[in-house]
Amino acid sequence: MKQKLKRIEPSKKWTFFWDMHSGGSLKLKWHYIIVNLPQGEAIRYFKDNFGRDPYNVTCDCCGEDYSIMDYSSFEEAAKFHLRKGELLDDFKDREDVLVIEQ
Repeated sequence: MKQKLKRIEPSKKWTFFWDMHSGGSLKLKWHYIIVNLPQGEAIRYFKDNFGRDPYNVTCDCCGEDYSIMDYSSFEEAAKFHLRKGELLDDFKDREDVLVIEQ
């Protein structure tokens, strides 16, 4: 069953949420959540739609639940996480990736 997410307006900024497995597990079902919003708006969107604070620390010895980074393009956000030979469209289709864009 697909999760219904709030519609967003397109942005020139992308915010990348990388689940750091704090406490030993994923917090949601995706390793990577990439939102087409500037960081402040993306964090509000994340909290509103997933009911989680991405700055939460599940385990004190592991650190924050998510690493959060800003990028100027989707390509820039995704390139470090592409598998060898993987195209951007293939990355978007991975089960461990959620891309939220207009």
